[in-house]
Amino acid sequence: MSKKTATVPPPPKLIPYDKEGEHYYITDEIEVNTALAPIVHGRIGFDTEFYDNPDKLNAKILAELTPSGVPWKRVKLCTVQVAVIGAVYVINIKKMQAFPAELRRLLASDDVLKVGVGLAADGKVIWDGVAAYVQHFVDVGLMIKYANPELYENKDQNPLSLKCCVAQALNKALNKGPRRDNWNSKLTHEQIKYAALDAQASLQVYDKAVELLEAQAKRLGRPVPEDWYKFDFRAGVPTRHGVSARNFKVTTGKD
Repeated sequence: MSKKTATVPPPPKLIPYDKEGEHYYITDEIEVNTALAPIVHGRIGFDTEFYDNPDKLNAKILAELTPSGVPWKRVKLCTVQVAVIGAVYVINIKKMQAFPAELRRLLASDDVLKVGVGLAADGKVIWDGVAAYVQHFVDVGLMIKYANPELYENKDQNPLSLKCCVAQALNKALNKGPRRDNWNSKLTHEQIKYAALDAQASLQVYDKAVELLEAQAKRLGRPVPEDWYKFDFRAGVPTRHGVSARNFKVTTGKD
Protein backbone atom coordinates (compact mmCIF):
# COMPACT_ATOMS: atom_id res chain seq x y z
CA MET A 1 0.00 0.00 0.00
CA SER A 2 1.46 3.32 -1.01
CA LYS A 3 1.86 5.98 1.59
CA LYS A 4 -0.22 9.07 1.26
CA THR A 5 1.79 12.23 0.80
CA ALA A 6 0.85 14.94 3.24
CA THR A 7 -0.37 18.04 1.46
CA VAL A 8 0.45 21.50 2.71
CA PRO A 9 -2.64 23.71 2.68
CA PRO A 10 -2.30 26.93 0.69
CA PRO A 11 -1.94 30.14 2.68
CA PRO A 12 -5.20 31.96 3.40
CA LYS A 13 -6.33 34.63 0.99
CA LEU A 14 -5.94 38.22 1.98
CA ILE A 15 -9.52 39.42 1.98
CA PRO A 16 -10.18 43.11 1.26
CA TYR A 17 -12.38 45.21 3.47
CA ASP A 18 -15.85 44.30 2.26
CA LYS A 19 -18.09 45.22 5.17
CA GLU A 20 -20.37 48.16 4.71
CA GLY A 21 -18.58 51.41 5.44
CA GLU A 22 -15.00 50.11 5.39
CA HIS A 23 -14.12 51.09 1.86
CA TYR A 24 -15.41 54.22 0.23
CA TYR A 25 -15.73 55.14 -3.43
CA ILE A 26 -15.57 58.94 -3.73
CA THR A 27 -16.34 60.98 -6.83
CA ASP A 28 -16.83 64.37 -5.19
CA GLU A 29 -13.95 66.78 -4.54
CA ILE A 30 -15.45 68.15 -1.31
CA GLU A 31 -15.96 64.65 0.08
CA VAL A 32 -12.32 63.82 -0.66
CA ASN A 33 -11.12 66.93 1.16
CA THR A 34 -13.32 66.09 4.15
CA ALA A 35 -12.10 62.49 4.30
CA LEU A 36 -8.39 63.27 3.97
CA ALA A 37 -8.14 66.43 6.08
CA PRO A 38 -7.69 64.50 9.38
CA ILE A 39 -4.67 62.59 8.00
CA VAL A 40 -1.77 64.78 9.11
CA HIS A 41 0.83 62.27 10.32
CA GLY A 42 1.60 58.55 10.43
CA ARG A 43 1.43 56.27 7.41
CA ILE A 44 -1.05 55.37 4.70
CA GLY A 45 -1.28 52.61 2.14
CA PHE A 46 -1.14 54.13 -1.31
CA ASP A 47 -1.83 53.07 -4.87
CA THR A 48 -3.22 54.38 -8.16
CA GLU A 49 -4.93 53.02 -11.23
CA PHE A 50 -4.21 54.67 -14.54
CA TYR A 51 -4.89 54.29 -18.23
CA ASP A 52 -1.85 53.76 -20.45
CA ASN A 53 -3.28 55.31 -23.62
CA PRO A 54 -5.53 58.26 -22.73
CA ASP A 55 -5.41 59.61 -26.29
CA LYS A 56 -7.37 56.57 -27.48
CA LEU A 57 -10.43 57.39 -25.39
CA ASN A 58 -13.41 58.18 -27.55
CA ALA A 59 -15.56 61.27 -27.07
CA LYS A 60 -18.51 59.34 -25.67
CA ILE A 61 -16.46 57.82 -22.83
CA LEU A 62 -14.89 61.18 -22.03
CA ALA A 63 -18.29 62.84 -21.87
CA GLU A 64 -19.51 60.21 -19.41
CA LEU A 65 -16.41 60.43 -17.23
CA THR A 66 -15.53 64.07 -16.89
CA PRO A 67 -17.41 67.22 -15.90
CA SER A 68 -17.82 69.73 -18.69
CA GLY A 69 -14.70 71.76 -19.41
CA VAL A 70 -12.23 69.73 -17.32
CA PRO A 71 -9.11 68.94 -19.42
CA TRP A 72 -8.65 65.33 -18.28
CA LYS A 73 -8.24 63.95 -21.80
CA ARG A 74 -4.47 63.50 -21.67
CA VAL A 75 -4.27 62.55 -17.99
CA LYS A 76 -3.43 58.88 -17.46
CA LEU A 77 -4.32 58.94 -13.77
CA CYS A 78 -7.81 57.59 -13.06
CA THR A 79 -8.07 56.68 -9.37
CA VAL A 80 -6.03 57.22 -6.22
CA GLN A 81 -6.38 54.78 -3.32
CA VAL A 82 -5.59 55.79 0.27
CA ALA A 83 -5.72 53.20 3.06
CA VAL A 84 -5.75 53.94 6.78
CA ILE A 85 -6.40 51.52 9.61
CA GLY A 86 -9.96 50.32 9.11
CA ALA A 87 -10.83 52.07 5.86
CA VAL A 88 -9.77 52.52 2.25
CA TYR A 89 -10.73 55.51 0.08
CA VAL A 90 -10.96 54.86 -3.67
CA ILE A 91 -10.92 58.32 -5.25
CA ASN A 92 -12.05 58.68 -8.87
CA ILE A 93 -10.44 61.99 -9.83
CA LYS A 94 -11.83 62.00 -13.35
CA LYS A 95 -15.30 62.61 -12.00
CA MET A 96 -14.17 65.82 -10.28
CA GLN A 97 -13.90 69.44 -11.28
CA ALA A 98 -10.30 69.68 -10.06
CA PHE A 99 -7.63 67.65 -8.31
CA PRO A 100 -8.59 67.72 -4.59
CA ALA A 101 -6.56 70.16 -2.50
CA GLU A 102 -6.30 67.79 0.47
CA LEU A 103 -5.02 64.98 -1.75
CA ARG A 104 -2.39 67.32 -3.18
CA ARG A 105 -1.42 68.32 0.38
CA LEU A 106 -1.26 64.68 1.48
CA LEU A 107 0.99 63.71 -1.44
CA ALA A 108 3.46 66.50 -0.68
CA SER A 109 3.48 66.01 3.10
CA ASP A 110 6.71 64.92 4.80
CA ASP A 111 4.68 64.04 7.90
CA VAL A 112 2.64 61.30 6.19
CA LEU A 113 4.49 58.24 4.94
CA LYS A 114 3.02 56.81 1.74
CA VAL A 115 3.65 53.04 1.44
CA GLY A 116 3.02 50.89 -1.61
CA VAL A 117 4.61 48.88 -4.39
CA GLY A 118 5.97 50.21 -7.67
CA LEU A 119 5.47 53.80 -6.56
CA ALA A 120 7.97 55.10 -9.10
CA ALA A 121 5.36 54.61 -11.82
CA ASP A 122 2.63 56.17 -9.66
CA GLY A 123 4.74 59.23 -8.92
CA LYS A 124 5.52 59.82 -12.57
CA VAL A 125 1.89 59.47 -13.64
CA ILE A 126 0.75 61.86 -10.91
CA TRP A 127 3.30 64.49 -11.89
CA ASP A 128 2.64 64.14 -15.61
CA GLY A 129 -1.11 64.41 -15.06
CA VAL A 130 -1.64 66.99 -12.32
CA ALA A 131 1.87 68.36 -11.54
CA ALA A 132 1.60 67.33 -7.87
CA TYR A 133 4.74 66.88 -5.81
CA VAL A 134 4.95 63.43 -4.27
CA GLN A 135 7.10 63.14 -1.16
CA HIS A 136 7.91 60.61 1.56
CA PHE A 137 7.22 57.44 -0.41
CA VAL A 138 8.31 53.98 0.72
CA ASP A 139 8.32 51.04 -1.68
CA VAL A 140 7.55 47.90 0.32
CA GLY A 141 8.52 45.86 -2.73
CA LEU A 142 12.07 47.08 -2.22
CA MET A 143 11.93 46.69 1.57
CA ILE A 144 11.02 43.01 1.33
CA LYS A 145 13.63 42.44 -1.34
CA TYR A 146 16.43 44.01 0.70
CA ALA A 147 15.29 42.16 3.83
CA ASN A 148 15.70 38.81 2.02
CA PRO A 149 18.51 39.34 -0.55
CA GLU A 150 19.50 35.67 -0.48
CA LEU A 151 16.11 34.72 -1.95
CA TYR A 152 16.47 36.78 -5.10
CA GLU A 153 19.04 36.33 -7.83
CA ASN A 154 17.95 39.56 -9.49
CA LYS A 155 19.95 42.28 -7.75
CA ASP A 156 18.54 45.24 -9.67
CA GLN A 157 16.44 47.96 -8.08
CA ASN A 158 13.08 46.79 -9.40
CA PRO A 159 10.63 46.15 -6.55
CA LEU A 160 8.98 42.82 -5.91
CA SER A 161 5.34 42.51 -6.85
CA LEU A 162 2.72 43.07 -4.19
CA LYS A 163 1.65 39.45 -4.53
CA CYS A 164 5.19 38.35 -3.69
CA CYS A 165 5.39 40.81 -0.78
CA VAL A 166 2.16 39.53 0.74
CA ALA A 167 3.40 35.93 0.49
CA GLN A 168 6.80 36.74 2.00
CA ALA A 169 5.72 39.13 4.74
CA LEU A 170 2.25 37.90 5.70
CA ASN A 171 2.27 34.28 4.51
CA LYS A 172 -0.97 34.95 2.71
CA ALA A 173 -2.11 34.73 -0.88
CA LEU A 174 -3.14 37.88 -2.69
CA ASN A 175 -5.89 36.85 -5.07
CA LYS A 176 -7.69 39.80 -6.60
CA GLY A 177 -9.11 37.93 -9.55
CA PRO A 178 -8.50 38.98 -13.17
CA ARG A 179 -6.85 42.35 -13.69
CA ARG A 180 -9.30 45.06 -14.68
CA ASP A 181 -7.81 47.57 -17.09
CA ASN A 182 -10.85 49.65 -18.00
CA TRP A 183 -10.47 52.31 -15.30
CA ASN A 184 -11.89 54.97 -17.59
CA SER A 185 -15.39 53.56 -17.39
CA LYS A 186 -17.87 53.67 -14.54
CA LEU A 187 -16.30 51.52 -11.83
CA THR A 188 -18.08 48.38 -10.71
CA HIS A 189 -18.18 47.15 -7.11
CA GLU A 190 -15.59 44.52 -8.00
CA GLN A 191 -13.26 47.16 -9.45
CA ILE A 192 -13.56 49.24 -6.30
CA LYS A 193 -12.67 46.25 -4.12
CA TYR A 194 -9.81 45.36 -6.48
CA ALA A 195 -8.39 48.88 -6.25
CA ALA A 196 -8.83 49.09 -2.49
CA LEU A 197 -6.99 45.84 -1.84
CA ASP A 198 -3.60 47.02 -3.14
CA ALA A 199 -3.52 49.99 -0.78
CA GLN A 200 -4.79 47.95 2.16
CA ALA A 201 -2.31 45.11 1.58
CA SER A 202 0.61 47.53 1.24
CA LEU A 203 -0.20 49.03 4.63
CA GLN A 204 -0.23 45.56 6.22
CA VAL A 205 3.01 44.53 4.52
CA TYR A 206 4.86 47.67 5.65
CA ASP A 207 4.77 46.89 9.38
CA LYS A 208 6.14 43.40 8.78
CA ALA A 209 8.76 44.74 6.37
CA VAL A 210 10.09 47.03 9.12
CA GLU A 211 10.49 44.00 11.39
CA LEU A 212 12.28 42.03 8.67
CA LEU A 213 14.70 44.87 7.95
CA GLU A 214 15.49 45.22 11.65
CA ALA A 215 16.25 41.49 11.84
CA GLN A 216 18.42 41.77 8.73
CA ALA A 217 20.35 44.65 10.32
CA LYS A 218 21.10 42.50 13.37
CA ARG A 219 22.37 39.66 11.18
CA LEU A 220 24.59 41.94 9.11
CA GLY A 221 25.66 44.24 11.90
CA ARG A 222 24.52 47.28 9.90
CA PRO A 223 21.15 48.61 8.73
CA VAL A 224 19.90 48.75 5.17
CA PRO A 225 20.06 52.45 4.18
CA GLU A 226 16.59 53.99 4.10
CA ASP A 227 17.45 55.83 0.88
CA TRP A 228 17.41 52.46 -0.87
CA TYR A 229 13.64 52.22 -0.51
CA LYS A 230 12.48 55.74 0.43
CA PHE A 231 12.17 58.49 -2.12
CA ASP A 232 10.45 61.67 -3.22
CA PHE A 233 9.35 62.86 -6.64
CA ARG A 234 10.28 66.23 -8.02
CA ALA A 235 9.01 67.05 -11.50
CA GLY A 236 8.39 63.34 -12.04
CA VAL A 237 11.96 62.32 -11.19
CA PRO A 238 12.68 60.13 -8.12
CA THR A 239 15.18 61.57 -5.66
CA ARG A 240 16.64 60.55 -2.31
CA HIS A 241 17.10 57.02 -3.61
CA GLY A 242 20.74 56.54 -2.65
CA VAL A 243 23.70 56.90 -4.99
CA SER A 244 21.90 54.88 -7.64
CA ALA A 245 19.05 57.37 -8.05
CA ARG A 246 20.40 58.34 -11.46
CA ASN A 247 19.79 54.81 -12.73
CA PHE A 248 16.43 54.29 -11.07
CA LYS A 249 14.09 52.41 -13.43
CA VAL A 250 10.41 53.26 -13.48
CA THR A 251 8.47 50.01 -13.15
CA THR A 252 5.09 49.14 -11.75
CA GLY A 253 6.24 46.06 -9.87
CA LYS A 254 2.62 44.91 -9.86
CA ASP A 255 1.13 41.64 -10.95
